[in-house]
Amino acid sequence: IQDKLNHASIIDSAMLSTGKLMRFPHSDMDRLESLLDQNRHANKIVMTDGIFSMDGDAAKLIQISELCHEHDALLVVDDAHGIGVLGETGGGLLQKLALDQTKVPLLIGTFGKAFGAAGAFVAGEKALIEIMVQKARSYIYTTGLLPAAAATMIASIDLVEAGVHLRRRVAKNVLQYREEFKYAGQGAEANSHIQPVVFGDIDSTVSVSKKLFDQQIIATPIRPPTVPKGASRLRLSFTAAHQPEQISTLTQALNEAVNPR
Repeated sequence: IQDKLNHASIIDSAMLSTGKLMRFPHSDMDRLESLLDQNRHANKIVMTDGIFSMDGDAAKLIQISELCHEHDALLVVDDAHGIGVLGETGGGLLQKLALDQTKVPLLIGTFGKAFGAAGAFVAGEKALIEIMVQKARSYIYTTGLLPAAAATMIASIDLVEAGVHLRRRVAKNVLQYREEFKYAGQGAEANSHIQPVVFGDIDSTVSVSKKLFDQQIIATPIRPPTVPKGASRLRLSFTAAHQPEQISTLTQALNEAVNPR
């Protein structure tokens, strides 16, 4: 059972199984509860992103965890976009919400985002991990990591854990952006470093992206099929490397492009 806006890789992972895939409207807890209730006698797995990659909002993990506990469902969270950026030591959305392994039995993460490396991981109870080691064909038949790559990830973890000041800078940059950019469109629910500017139609999205590019600002237009039809957007992602003056340049250019005089 998956959130409708889950990343394609999460959806594909479910399709690789022999189970029936069901999806509920984005963050619709009533519908999720209904699906769990309708399948009360089945073995159930609920899978969701932590931070959604195109909308930048957070899954309602506390409520989802409670529903999974009530309906005896295994909860799997892919926090690829939260780990490294959220939480006191970069532990992601789960750390921010104080959710441990009893609340979220399986956590998926990547080293290709905030960690600046490559590869991914699954963390959880030893028995669950052993099942995947023995049964997950996509893992079994994948070439093992080079020692140098593993060493890079270990070093990255140390840097991320120590990067409290960097996470604070990211949060400060996002706050500045949201204060300076005056746009009444969608995207207001984003509460992470991913900030979408949703225009809906493709032409408007591409037009604004080109105007920004002419000012040496790269704001990638995201169009169907990456997002649903009518949900084309600019996907902005803020980092600790962005400086206040760069944020102001962006917001001024966006304000002029979106609200021309």
